[in-house]
Amino acid sequence: SSANGGLGWNPIGVWNSSDFTGTLDGGGFSIDDVVINRPSTQFCGLFASIRGSSAEVKNLNINNADVTGSTYSGVLSGYVFENPTIFGVEIHGEVSGGDYTGGMAGVIQNNATNVYECTTDVLVSGLNYVGGFCGQFGNDAIIYENKSIGNVSGTGTVGGFIGRSY
Repeated sequence: SSANGGLGWNPIGVWNSSDFTGTLDGGGFSIDDVVINRPSTQFCGLFASIRGSSAEVKNLNINNADVTGSTYSGVLSGYVFENPTIFGVEIHGEVSGGDYTGGMAGVIQNNATNVYECTTDVLVSGLNYVGGFCGQFGNDAIIYENKSIGNVSGTGTVGGFIGRSY
């Protein structure tokens, strides 16, 4: 994409200072052809980070995504934490990044974050902590009734669904 000088989509929010805390209800509609080409940028995805109990992303399809980022990269978000809800999101495409890279998000963690009834069909490549759904998962987060298909590759701690769980 030629948008933003070839960098493509500019992720919404900034991790730990202006995280996405609102609601996005896609109503079953699709966002197609998202391109992010920021190989030296951390927290890459449609959203840089999704945070807090007021944050909700639901009923959304993302098709033909092409995301390239650094550490903490995923098609939907680089980092999902502190109790948001992600529901009914379906993602198709590819993502490549550094450590903590996943088809949905680089990291999903903290305080009963709920992610359910989501699907990723994403080609995922990264370094350490790489997964088809998320690169790292843990610390009281809750994920259920999700599925991930697609090839996953990395240099260490790689999983078809989750790269690292703690």
